[in-house]
Amino acid sequence: MIQLSDAEIKKRCENDSVYRRGLEYYLSGRIHNFTYNKDGTVFQAFVMGTSLYRVMVQRYHGELYTSCTCPAKAKYGGDCKHIAAVLMYIKNNQAEIEDNLKNKVAYDLFKEFEEREYIPDDLKQPVNIEVTLESDQLNTSLSLRMGIDKLYVVKSIKKFFDDIDEGMVVEFGKGFSFDPSVNTFKDEDMKLIKFLREIYEIDRINTENSYYRVDSVISGKYVRLTPSNLEKFIELMKGSHFNLVLDGKSYYDVDVAFEDLPINFKLEKGNNGKNLRLIVEEIEKVRALDRKGNFFVYNGKIYKISDKQRFALVPFYNMYITNSTNSVVFTEKDKQKFAEIILPKIDKAGSIVIDEDVRSDFYNEPLVVKIYLDKEGERITADINFTYGEYNINLYDDAKTKIKHNC
Repeated sequence: MIQLSDAEIKKRCENDSVYRRGLEYYLSGRIHNFTYNKDGTVFQAFVMGTSLYRVMVQRYHGELYTSCTCPAKAKYGGDCKHIAAVLMYIKNNQAEIEDNLKNKVAYDLFKEFEEREYIPDDLKQPVNIEVTLESDQLNTSLSLRMGIDKLYVVKSIKKFFDDIDEGMVVEFGKGFSFDPSVNTFKDEDMKLIKFLREIYEIDRINTENSYYRVDSVISGKYVRLTPSNLEKFIELMKGSHFNLVLDGKSYYDVDVAFEDLPINFKLEKGNNGKNLRLIVEEIEKVRALDRKGNFFVYNGKIYKISDKQRFALVPFYNMYITNSTNSVVFTEKDKQKFAEIILPKIDKAGSIVIDEDVRSDFYNEPLVVKIYLDKEGERITADINFTYGEYNINLYDDAKTKIKHNC
């Protein structure tokens, strides 16, 4: 058991001011989760200062060793105010501590409850998180950096979750360590952490319990995303920013837009004056984030496009990827086929501008259905007309049908 006096505690402090501040901390009840070993030689407590700091006190071969996670302890030689407060707590509760040590059953029970002491997250220090999404032709994966003043790479995401589940401190370097009893995650990052934890737990079950060799989706600092998990990630990052590395090119503070791409088409005469040239403007700036074409990157922003745009845009995107061209020429003999198959679909992919010298080659009016009801005695009759600009078609009365012979 450690024997202490006020004079000894004061002597250990860097100066009198530190001792007085330690006394204030002790009297104001800033000491939390005070524990000790069964021999009464090692003590641990958490002291609330500017942040929540961990204090260790140990008697070894007659010498007293102390440590604290605060910056002052590392900077100065003597004990800090947090250590002084814990030493005062030990000195003033010595009789109670000795009684507990004599009763091992009681000690074990106390220890059980003390280890279960709940420290609210609002007393813990939140860490900053930076997430990077990396995608190429083969894989899409996530990686993390975290820290307080400086960000450090999470080199093994699997080990990170393993360690914090065991309550272990995860060391990142001299400047930062993640202690589950002291650190927590910000509210806005909790959805991401829960998402990664779910992948981690499923992956652990699959790799540990399978009779056959199963490749892990977590490898070092990377978490590989399936198409469905990529969609979940994009959804939960709505309103947040992250980094993106796409085919080796980096984008920072990427935003997610749940809207269609602002794609513009231009239809003009070909070089010979008879052919047509369709141009997909700035398609070279568009990149698909997944194989299905659910997500595209344009001007540093990720777009979650509609099914309608994806249906019509993907063929033009594939045209550019395959042929490295943003335009296609239709010969005079293919004009009619272009007008029937492609032109009606373009408005689903984006907006189109048709040059004046081309516009006269196409007739584009909305089809309007007109129904006229009439009562003839006890009967009600219906006259149905399909109107397309200046043309009218009546399926039941040829006299009301108006169609040019060269249509």
